[in-house]
Amino acid sequence: MKTIGDLLSRDLSRKIEEIIQVDQADEQSVHDEITEYVATDSIREQYHDLLKAIADAPSDPHESVGVWVSGFFGSGKSSFAKNLGYALENRKILGTGFADLFTKQLEDTRVSDLLDLINAKAPTEVVLFEVAKEADTRKVTQRIAELMYTVLLRELGYSEDFDIAELEIELEAEGKLSNFVATCKTLIGKDWTQVRVGAQKLSRASAILHQLNPKLYPSPDSWAHSQRNRDASISVSKVVRRTFELWGRRRKGKALVFIIDEVGQHVARSGDKIEDLRATIEEFGKVGKN
Repeated sequence: MKTIGDLLSRDLSRKIEEIIQVDQADEQSVHDEITEYVATDSIREQYHDLLKAIADAPSDPHESVGVWVSGFFGSGKSSFAKNLGYALENRKILGTGFADLFTKQLEDTRVSDLLDLINAKAPTEVVLFEVAKEADTRKVTQRIAELMYTVLLRELGYSEDFDIAELEIELEAEGKLSNFVATCKTLIGKDWTQVRVGAQKLSRASAILHQLNPKLYPSPDSWAHSQRNRDASISVSKVVRRTFELWGRRRKGKALVFIIDEVGQHVARSGDKIEDLRATIEEFGKVGKN
């Protein structure tokens, strides 16, 4: 006698993810999520309107660059945002472009045409992260702009430590970063990517700078001493300015989209955090339009 499982094409014994995570990058999980995605007529319209706005933006730039996805718990907010990000970037999932999997599920030629246009004219990379996973548990007042900058630095291959990142950015601008990295390997015997996350990162960076330029840094701890009472200031305007600058350096020709999950919980009942979010989106819109 046949069971219900025998009649279905899908394996009922496989593990079902309890929640959708925007930063879940396992290809099999992502493939399962999109091939089982069911889009309502309302969701199709929301995707169409959003993709049309993205497609029209290069020829008609404006400051409205932020989108808030709202809904009750379990309504599909994370799925909506994650699918949008993967479709814009068109990541390969088990050998197939995500945009093809996505449009097959939506069955909407308007969405398919818009994605083809965006992928052809504005190649895009997407930075996806969840606020709670990135927030420093030691800082109650950490702002969204700081979190975005930290994730951006990691995505582009810079140090997540703001002071060390400042050094890398400055050296790169002067064409000296590759020499600095090579000297690190010779002097310390470790790759710079290992050194910059250790407890001795400041003193070791200082020793490398002394080796490279003893006139400017007369002792191995000269640079480290100069950093003692200095804290790399991070303002909203600086984060936005640096985003365009650094993305232009390391992702030239690519558009950038941030997709941030659980922002509502981050700003809940905090006037300062809501204001920071507003100021950040407003600044991205203003600078982006220019």
